[in-house]
Amino acid sequence: MSTQEFDVVVVGGSLAGCTVATLLARKGLKVALIEHHVQDNDYKHLCTHFIQASAMPVMRRLGVDRLIEEAGAVRNSIEIHTPYGWVGHHLGAGQDGSPLHGYNIRRSKLDPIMRAMASATQGVTMMSGWSIKGLVEQEGRIAGIELASADRQVTLRSYLLVAADGRNSPLATLAGVKAKSAPNRRFAIFAPMRHVDLRRGNTSQMWLTGSE
Repeated sequence: MSTQEFDVVVVGGSLAGCTVATLLARKGLKVALIEHHVQDNDYKHLCTHFIQASAMPVMRRLGVDRLIEEAGAVRNSIEIHTPYGWVGHHLGAGQDGSPLHGYNIRRSKLDPIMRAMASATQGVTMMSGWSIKGLVEQEGRIAGIELASADRQVTLRSYLLVAADGRNSPLATLAGVKAKSAPNRRFAIFAPMRHVDLRRGNTSQMWLTGSE
């Protein structure tokens, strides 16, 4: 089994993982980005296609706002219909005076764009098709990770290990970090529709029904 040295190892090559890997590498760190899917065009299927405006500062910092607009992303906001009437989300402008907005873009386009951006960043080593097999411990702390692919095994040693592998994180489970959860009686169905006249301008619309 070979051993490689990095400053940071990020497990999970989706939106969060690609973001942290890119930003850390731009600061001069040597980063390994681990993704268990083999295909770089893989994407999260169970997700909405609406990005809230709160993500805009990071997207602009990454430069990914320009990339997704070139791929057809639509600038957008959202309005919600409640039992008490419409609630509008009027965003105004940011600190630099530019208008704040969200985006609509399919994850089938967004995820590969983020992964390509991270892969092209100097200092990022993209490792696709690898699975977690164990943690490396040294003097009572986690000092790396053991990985396996279809025909290889490798140990990555690092100062920092980042779990960006989503809900029910396998990495967190290996590290003994217990999940925190709370009862949630909310239920929602999201459905993209075509050729439907919008009643509130050109913004995304959501209807909240029921008593809770």
